[in-house]
Amino acid sequence: MANNRLLSPLKWLVGLMLMMTLFACTSKPRTDVDYDTSYDFLQMKTYAWLAQPPEDAQTTSLHALRVQESVDAELSRRGMTLVDSEQADVLLAYHLVIDTKYNVDNYYSRWGYRSYHRDRVGGFGVSNTRVREYQVGTLLIDMIDPVKKQVIWRGSMSSRVKKNVAPEERDVIIRQSVVDILAPFPPL
Repeated sequence: MANNRLLSPLKWLVGLMLMMTLFACTSKPRTDVDYDTSYDFLQMKTYAWLAQPPEDAQTTSLHALRVQESVDAELSRRGMTLVDSEQADVLLAYHLVIDTKYNVDNYYSRWGYRSYHRDRVGGFGVSNTRVREYQVGTLLIDMIDPVKKQVIWRGSMSSRVKKNVAPEERDVIIRQSVVDILAPFPPL
């Protein structure tokens, strides 16, 4: 009977730790937003796209189409209208950058004699280094004042790029990224 009383809090604690670990692993990438605090964002009802820079080897016109369709859908849901650039209250641009990053781990496997004196360590050991390459994608969305030609709002998000993803899943990933980036717009 005493063992059952001890196991119940232990099971609860292990379950709590497992849930915390799962929530930590499934957290969303953070968005970053910056804007001109003196600008009246509530006046914006229309927008237009600026000409985009030429694509590079890592981004394609499919990415561009997904980003633009997602932004158009989100701004339309918020009541904004796509118009010609001469009539727009704000101009939009986006940048999609894919960077290669490296994760380097050094670890030592030590065996043999080791002295516990601060100034002397002896024995045999092997140093190992593991380098892992991965890609990080960053999506930036800029809103530009058409008169001053200055950025008045910028939102961005970075996350690790998944490999071997189906086109339907890429649509969902980009759509959700755009929704998350535009969530704090307009600033209040």
